[in-house]
Amino acid sequence: MKSTTLTRLDLASCRLGVQGAEALHKVLAFRGDALWSPTRLEDLNLSSNGFGALGARQLAESIAVNLNLQSLDLSANEMGEEGAADLARGLELNKGRIRRLDASQNDARLAGSRALLDVFMLPIFRFAVCIDRPELMTTPVGLMIDSCK
Repeated sequence: MKSTTLTRLDLASCRLGVQGAEALHKVLAFRGDALWSPTRLEDLNLSSNGFGALGARQLAESIAVNLNLQSLDLSANEMGEEGAADLARGLELNKGRIRRLDASQNDARLAGSRALLDVFMLPIFRFAVCIDRPELMTTPVGLMIDSCK
């Protein structure tokens, strides 16, 4: 049986959690066999599903081998710094097939954000941003990096 019609899927806010990430891993990483073709999914919205770091790791493993996915929304999934770093490794192994990623609102912190940013930046365009906090300032310094649409 050949799946040629489903190219876009929105599973936002479905409370999939880690168990849902495991199930998605099986589908997204499937390469096909004698009876079934791999998924043709190109655009997937998984925002607000509470995957956490463990779910992010599972999705990163499937992203690494998926050949068709081009756009992925993983915003607001509580993946944290560790999950963002795992996701970045999966994206590197994906070799640029995923062209659009939304990983906002995941508390990725600086290290996780930098790992994700490095995947999408060409080496010739990489730059350093130095942030100094004035001595009297008591609130933490933050950094937001957003793409132009």
